Amino acid sequence: MKVYCRQFYKIYCRHPFNTSQRVRVAQDCHTGHQGAKDLNFVMPDGKPMPLGTPVFAMESGTVAEVRRGLPPSPTSAGLPNNVVIKGSDGFYTEYAHITPGKRPNPFTPGSAMFWYYYNKPLTIGNFIKEGDLLGWVDNSGHTIGDPVIHIGRYDPGDARTLHDRPSPCNWYIHGVDAPYIDPFCDPGAYSGWAGPGGS
Repeated sequence: MKVYCRQFYKIYCRHPFNTSQRVRVAQDCHTGHQGAKDLNFVMPDGKPMPLGTPVFAMESGTVAEVRRGLPPSPTSAGLPNNVVIKGSDGFYTEYAHITPGKRPNPFTPGSAMFWYYYNKPLTIGNFIKEGDLLGWVDNSGHTIGDPVIHIGRYDPGDARTLHDRPSPCNWYIHGVDAPYIDPFCDPGAYSGWAGPGGS
């Protein structure tokens, strides 16, 4: 029997999709895919998750990197569009193969501050809450087969060199591949969502 100690692993309390379909790991974390997992799901009609599917933050934090406007690439040398969030634990979570969205607008609709922030692009330094819209699935960078989003986890340190520090494969996503329900996850975390992994 495996014994999991939260000091040595991470469980995200929600996955990045608002769907009733089962979210799956299309490519797991391994030596050639260090610190990363590719996620998608199958639609009720059996078709793959479509391009343009909304992607939501799995945890709160600060935007540390944003890439946008990058095209599909025939080789792995091509970088994808992405959003990287630095969490409260100092680790970075990357959402790649997504078109970044707008900055979350916390102000009352119609107020002067609401209009000031209206339609501003997501940028480095913006604060993101768990469940905020980050962007939409795209096929930027090098992709093969059905659309996926690439979730990467990186160790604490300088944001400018985060891609040099992929984490070990010691993290999980509640409702996707987590070994159990983490007691640290708020039972109400799925309010407004389809539920953990479609359950």
